[in-house]
Amino acid sequence: MPAWLRRLRSLRLALREAAGARRLHREENAPARQDRTFAELVPSLARASHWAAAGLEPGIDYATFRRRLPLTTPDALAPQVERMRRGEAGVLWPGPCTRFVRSAGTATGAARVLPVPDALGEHFRQAHEAALLHARLWSGRHGLLAAPHLFLGAPSGPAAAPPPWPAADPFTLFGATAVATAAGHRFQPGPSPTTATSWTDQLETAAAAAWPHPPGLLAGLPDQVAAFGHRVLAHAARAGRPARHLRELWPDLIGCLHTGLPLAPCAAELRAVLGPGSLLQEVYAAVEGLFACQDSPRPEDGLRLLTGSGLFFEFLPWADYDPALPASLGTRALPLEEVRPGIDYALVVTTPGGLVRTLVGDLVRFTSVEPPRLLPTGRLEHQLTRFGEEVSERDLTTCLAGVCTRHSWTLVQFHVATRLAEAAAAGLARGHHEWWVELRAGTVATPTGPHLAQELDAALQGLNPAYAARRRTGKISAPVVRLVMPGVFATWLRAEGREGGLHRVPRSANDLRCAEPLARLTNFAG
Repeated sequence: MPAWLRRLRSLRLALREAAGARRLHREENAPARQDRTFAELVPSLARASHWAAAGLEPGIDYATFRRRLPLTTPDALAPQVERMRRGEAGVLWPGPCTRFVRSAGTATGAARVLPVPDALGEHFRQAHEAALLHARLWSGRHGLLAAPHLFLGAPSGPAAAPPPWPAADPFTLFGATAVATAAGHRFQPGPSPTTATSWTDQLETAAAAAWPHPPGLLAGLPDQVAAFGHRVLAHAARAGRPARHLRELWPDLIGCLHTGLPLAPCAAELRAVLGPGSLLQEVYAAVEGLFACQDSPRPEDGLRLLTGSGLFFEFLPWADYDPALPASLGTRALPLEEVRPGIDYALVVTTPGGLVRTLVGDLVRFTSVEPPRLLPTGRLEHQLTRFGEEVSERDLTTCLAGVCTRHSWTLVQFHVATRLAEAAAAGLARGHHEWWVELRAGTVATPTGPHLAQELDAALQGLNPAYAARRRTGKISAPVVRLVMPGVFATWLRAEGREGGLHRVPRSANDLRCAEPLARLTNFAG
């Protein structure tokens, strides 16, 4: 591209960024935006054969929609998606669909395939731009729209891999749009079209290719961005360009958009590898849509729900959740104007990707309703509830990250399982949480398992009243901590065929599906 054309494009994007930031700065009526989104989505969805047969009509009002259309899941829609993959048009969304995406399958181990019609690509473009504009407002940074992006885990271009794209994330879907390509965004590391290389090899190859070509923004899972940054610095050092951090190597680097994992466990490492003053913005998204983004310098404020980018949101109180999804459950899902702070809700979305009232599998908790801000608290399947303790992934991560920070321990990975006591067979509801924890090699004053267990128990009791009550009454015994050697979790992921990309270790489970393989790898006995 000629230099004058690049300058013209940068000027155009700068003007659009300034205008967009001014629009966002004006107070918005989020429920009204959701009403408009509902009115725009329904006519298109009603033209799809599956939803028309389910009773969706073009002029349906929300009360009828809520009563008539039951809640569903992506897994329940698999037969319809397969019809679309075989070439049938107008099943979940009007017209044919030629692009599909496969999720990483972190929650259950089974990936799901979903369609990516053009309308969903446009949603990701709008939502991604809104996230960048929010980042400009709270950080004061300019040039975010024009900054070259480097997306870790995405294909190397819109046609880099035949559908369904493997282990895709929201940035991958944004990368499928022509706008992303025209803006000069780069997608690394992409799947090799000819060889099945490991994720480590892909990351190494991407780092080698990237270090001479400065990006403006990095995006991906925070721990993988940190690992990528270390590799880039190593390549630069071998090429005679040593640097202490990426911003020293790449002065135009603005920072990182991170998703998929809480930042706390690797925040210090990521900040160190990026360099002082780097922007860190959390984005909450999945293959179904880009839902929310950080709009404040204080992460504890929560993430701003993106109510004007084409998704219609509903929220099912966790107290009402029934995995059997009876038809009556649909009337219990609430629109945005009826939610309250401090309550856990299962997130339900209706999207231009052909999903109607679909549970994405996440729990969220609002920190405020004006404006609507929320925190993802974890996957539905991963909430620890075996003893009625109602402990979320966020609770576990917060406690462990806090303990590690206090002692200057560097956390690599962890998993918490539920182990029933032998006496449970006799009808006694006793058991304990079993923590599997991997710390970075070279950690000073490495703890013992019992020491760490005692601190985690106290921290979790202080954070979660339900857990504290069950510890006092003996419903839960004291936790057990298994400290494992470095590399154990990576070995487990490789053995499961889930290394790299958007794959990650489930933080918790109400069973031993992850703990038992870990025990075999480490020779820990139950």
